[in-house]
Amino acid sequence: VLTDYLAAGGKLLLSGQDVGYFDSGASLGITPQDYLRERLSVQLLADSEETRELIGVGPFEGLSVEIAGSDGANNQISPDGIAVRDPDVAELFWRYAGGDGGGVGAHLCRPYRALFFSFGYEAIAGAETRREVLARALDWLVLPQPTSGLTLSYQDGPRIGLPGETVTHTFRVRHIGMAGPPDMVTVELAGNHWPATVMPTAVTLAPCTSQYFTVSVNIPPDAALNESDYATLSVHSSLLAEPLTRTLVSKSPAPVLLVDDDRWYPMIGRYTAALDAAGISYDHWDTTAGAGPNMGEVLTSTLTAHPLTIWFTGYDWHAPVTAAEEARLLHYLDQGGKLWLTSQDFLPYTDENRPLGERLGVREQIYDRSTKTAYAAPEEPAGESWGPVTLDFPFQNWSDAVEPVLDARIVVRGDGGQPVALARSGAPTATWRSLFYAFPLETLPLATRTAALKAGVGWLSPLGESSWSVTPSAPLPGEHVTATVVLRNTGPVACAAEFSHTVPLSLTLLAGTLPPAVNYTPSARLVQWSGELGVNEPLTFSWQAQVVGTAPVGLALTPAVTLCWPAWGLDFERAVALRVTGPDLSGSAWAMPGQNGLAIKEPATATFTLRNSGPGAVSDGELRFWLTPGLAPITATLPPTRGLGLTWWAGALASGSTRTFELPVQAWWGGSPLRLDALWEDGTGRRGERSLWLNVALEKLYLPVICRGSE
Repeated sequence: VLTDYLAAGGKLLLSGQDVGYFDSGASLGITPQDYLRERLSVQLLADSEETRELIGVGPFEGLSVEIAGSDGANNQISPDGIAVRDPDVAELFWRYAGGDGGGVGAHLCRPYRALFFSFGYEAIAGAETRREVLARALDWLVLPQPTSGLTLSYQDGPRIGLPGETVTHTFRVRHIGMAGPPDMVTVELAGNHWPATVMPTAVTLAPCTSQYFTVSVNIPPDAALNESDYATLSVHSSLLAEPLTRTLVSKSPAPVLLVDDDRWYPMIGRYTAALDAAGISYDHWDTTAGAGPNMGEVLTSTLTAHPLTIWFTGYDWHAPVTAAEEARLLHYLDQGGKLWLTSQDFLPYTDENRPLGERLGVREQIYDRSTKTAYAAPEEPAGESWGPVTLDFPFQNWSDAVEPVLDARIVVRGDGGQPVALARSGAPTATWRSLFYAFPLETLPLATRTAALKAGVGWLSPLGESSWSVTPSAPLPGEHVTATVVLRNTGPVACAAEFSHTVPLSLTLLAGTLPPAVNYTPSARLVQWSGELGVNEPLTFSWQAQVVGTAPVGLALTPAVTLCWPAWGLDFERAVALRVTGPDLSGSAWAMPGQNGLAIKEPATATFTLRNSGPGAVSDGELRFWLTPGLAPITATLPPTRGLGLTWWAGALASGSTRTFELPVQAWWGGSPLRLDALWEDGTGRRGERSLWLNVALEKLYLPVICRGSE
């Protein structure tokens, strides 16, 4: 009935919760209704919106309504969230505060005019507001067919190309003046600095017809990374006074490609917020199939155009990193690419024996370990220093733990000490690098997420192998400390680099010890250097400072150096922790005689010595052990398949003292090394760890020999 009524030129106002849900066919057993899909062009997004606030658009511009409380009907249990299915038919007129649509107007080049509210009009709070909404709706419904009007359809987003390439912007202009004359449409481009061509520049459009236009932009061969050009597109009508305008962005690749490969729970905002806060330039790519310029399958050419890729899969347990994507990522690494993959379900989906898992440094994974808190491993430049923090999962926590191969490094640990993130680099080109987080990076708090991204991108950059140290780590008041920064360029070409260091107030720089090439600004307490850094030609700079004589015992100092790679527009920090007259446990170590001959199920004793070489005492220290799967205390009765964390000691350790701890263990299987980690805290906020790799011989089995007797 409604379909026929509208086809005959009817005027319709339809309002109600669940109309979109049932008539779209979302409910089992109910046939989709043609009037909703075809005539009103409604697409269902959500059966029930959380918010009850809506904002008006178009004829309802300036109105904000509540559909709960006051003198409204208060009957909205599940108002629908909707979108416009075909923008050639309808426009969005109401939007929920959360972003989904709440109402459409169907009228474009149609003989009818129809309004659909996906909520109950009767629930609008305030009689005056209800009257205003109804008055505007009726005024709109009785409007005559327009005689002029243009729509401009353009997929927003930058067009990205390599220097020397041409990128193309495509847009569509439609004449929606159904009752009017033809329109002469002309197109102009202004404000651009890069050469650009518009095709065509002028057309005549009959009512309800359209024309596609293209703007081709030539990216200069000498364009730097992340260089952009902006152009203002103006579409002029012979029937309208004001043109339609859009801003077109053409650019070269950013240093970082952010690949949005999540599913069901959109997480992109958590990444863009942290990257923006960190000042890291990036291009966004969404693997969701769509008509956008940077959407769909990630091609090899897209990956190789960016020096570094951050790829996240969110809650996607269905197909995180497909076989085709895995092959492209392996090729990307083979060409020297830098990859950061964060995925809680990549390993279960693939298997650690798949090539990408091996390349990421995974020897073994512990499925669904469900890490609840995490912290950066100490003295690991790919993670710097943060945590422990509580992880915020907006979806089911299926995060894993991962055990590294011998040449991979642990970057982040979970609540039991289990490794949950790894760093690796090496062959075949010796320039590729990878970071793998077996939990979603987006679950970190914003400040921590920002710090982690800055440290991780810094380590993956050409300056990543640079180092910063200040010794001794537990100086006395008045003692001299030595600061050393080593700059290393692992990139493909020599490039400009910089470092800066602000001298902490509790240290006095000994200016005479500065290298000649290093500048010092006393008023800002700023040490600086800039220059060209050759490939694999490290530069070392050292100087000294003195701890002020009045520094109190236990004073925490965190001298930091900022490393800058101008070609990427990137800067990141490396910091060290000093404690005046504090403890120093850095000399702690493992000892295990005969460790290369460990036999399966044969008890052995691992010995760890905690050594305080600092001038201050440990007052509230702690020692924990992490045992990898396959290794367990001798009291274990079941195979240790998920690893084990043990808190072994807590207490005090005087200056100059040592304490030895014995851990009786046995291996349950062999053939590959097993690892034992000692993790300590010194009570001042500083952590340390040491790993012991145990070689385990394969178990020998002697089968019975069966001989056939002679006949």
